[in-house]
Amino acid sequence: MDERENRFRSADHRGQGGWEFGADEDNRYPKVEAPLHAQYHAGMFDWFRTGVIGNGEPLPDYLFSITPWIVGGWGADDWWGGRLGDKTETINAVCALPAFTRKFSWGGGALPVPAYSFTATPNALAAGQAATLQWSVTNATQLTLNGEAVALSGTRTVSPAQTTTYVLHIVFADGTTKDLSATIAVSQSSGIPPLQWDARLDPLGVKQTRATATHAWQLVSAVYEDETQSGGNHNIYYKLQKADGSPVVGVKILVDWKDRPPGDDPAYVTTDANGEANCPLWAILHPELQDGPYFTKTVNEPSDVVSGMGLPVNRHVNFLPTFKWVGREKARRIPKILRASFYRLCPSICTCFSAPRHPPQSFSFTSLSGHPHDLGLSEKLSGLGPFPRLPLFALGQTVS
Repeated sequence: MDERENRFRSADHRGQGGWEFGADEDNRYPKVEAPLHAQYHAGMFDWFRTGVIGNGEPLPDYLFSITPWIVGGWGADDWWGGRLGDKTETINAVCALPAFTRKFSWGGGALPVPAYSFTATPNALAAGQAATLQWSVTNATQLTLNGEAVALSGTRTVSPAQTTTYVLHIVFADGTTKDLSATIAVSQSSGIPPLQWDARLDPLGVKQTRATATHAWQLVSAVYEDETQSGGNHNIYYKLQKADGSPVVGVKILVDWKDRPPGDDPAYVTTDANGEANCPLWAILHPELQDGPYFTKTVNEPSDVVSGMGLPVNRHVNFLPTFKWVGREKARRIPKILRASFYRLCPSICTCFSAPRHPPQSFSFTSLSGHPHDLGLSEKLSGLGPFPRLPLFALGQTVS
């Protein structure tokens, strides 16, 4: 090739690659299964439409194309004919992209990357209560809320009579469309306390599911502490309260996670004398996927469920849920070992406990030290709940 010919030869920069189907080597990211494989590859092709790569930087002008192995090859990462299948979902996702012309810096640069959000606060309420819809969209030409044209940003107060899903339909400047939805769950029970919901939980995918029982632990507050507020901690901090706001001791709480291996046990914590408990979090969530694995609820009584929690791209954050008991106050059962001890001490005590006519007053037991069946009842009964005020007998003597 002579120098003159070489002068006019264009530089052709392209790359082969993509995401291997089923890859899970990097535990910072979820396993690359069909939906993610499709999303990632469609996003990669979309770089050439927007002129912007995944981290927000401009796509270099020298990069002309990306070529995954579509027809064949020699490994599991082949799109077609590999040992992991034909990747139909990925091919369909790429085919669904609109036709476009590659954006270069000399042709006006990249299209601005659209930004959008749509939230309902709170997302659960009682009939007659109000919620606020809030949205913000950039680089769009048309926006409708449940079919009604609205501005690119705004708020609306709504009072749905029943559980309602609101849909924000977006038409972007390049002609593509996207639907965002927000559902407000409405309960007909007037006993549900108002929910104070931190709107920053919505983009993370954190959700609340109301208990269906009339008497239950219901979420009344959900607060989020980001990495600037968490003090370096990465916990769920619980508060459990009676209807009057006083703390409840001894409530057992489950902390579990999606896809927990059968050999692993979930975590349990129990509220202390202040009605508080906490549990550390370790697993990552990806805000763009809203894939937080943790969910939590109380164990022994009906309860709202809070789900979708995790550490956003491994940042140390805290979640602060407060639950309140709604409905008739529930006396806690005495453990079997204590019931047996009561009967050995004085059978009449067990009879007295079953009598329904005593008013629900609280009382404490006096230590029965010296008795052969003494189990330290004053300590064992701490926090077991309201009982009738009764005399306690030991060795035939009333000890108060």
